[in-house]
Amino acid sequence: MKTEPAAEEFYSEDGKTLRKCPNVIRFRIKEGCKGVDEKAFVGRDRLQSLYVPYTFTDEAFEALMNSDATGNEIGNIKLKRI
Repeated sequence: MKTEPAAEEFYSEDGKTLRKCPNVIRFRIKEGCKGVDEKAFVGRDRLQSLYVPYTFTDEAFEALMNSDATGNEIGNIKLKRI
């Protein structure tokens, strides 16, 4: 039986930064998270949809939308702010 890693493994200790996105098709960033590590999406080729909470700063959301500026490899991922 395959066990999913605990959500805490993906976030900084204070829960305000997504450090690593799991390699899934859809991912919802938890409430309270305010930003993303610049390498959080490297190697996450299955990801198609990313749900971003309103707790994200505008700058962090804009950085996700402009993957060239952040180094994130999000390509054609559908972003939705929730």
